[in-house]
Amino acid sequence: GRDADGGFRFTHADAPRLTGPQQEAMALIEEIANDPAFHVARDFRPGDVQRMSAGTGVFHSEFNPSKTHPVRLLQIWIMPERKGLTPEYEQKSFPVSGTGVTLLVSPSGDSGSVRVHQDVSLYRAVVSRGERATVKLARPYGYVQVTAGELKIGDKTLTDGDGAEITGV
Repeated sequence: GRDADGGFRFTHADAPRLTGPQQEAMALIEEIANDPAFHVARDFRPGDVQRMSAGTGVFHSEFNPSKTHPVRLLQIWIMPERKGLTPEYEQKSFPVSGTGVTLLVSPSGDSGSVRVHQDVSLYRAVVSRGERATVKLARPYGYVQVTAGELKIGDKTLTDGDGAEITGV
């Protein structure tokens, strides 16, 4: 549900349903979590990439403190390589100007990317009209998400908000 700041509060974990005593403990944790002394605020700017590994469980909320500037972001959920990981948070900023291909997320944090617990790499490609971008895939498949502009793949045209699975490459 919504928290006191108008954001949404989520819980994530790979755990079974809670028993009565566990629910009581969670209520106490919620009370502690609402104590401003425990709050950690993160600014999120264009070019930022965040990774939260919920692992054994986390509490968090998300909200936009601005009443005048809407938030525009792409939130991607990736299942981890295994259950029971220690909760982690990582955030890095990548330049938003210029063109080219940038590795944003990888299993080992290559090239300054955000590290993820899965065999997956996420790239950002920024190209000018008429230019091409090439990404060498480690597997014969991939996924593309258009966040702005237009992209042609074969005879298909994708526009802002479209995504497509790529197979057999």
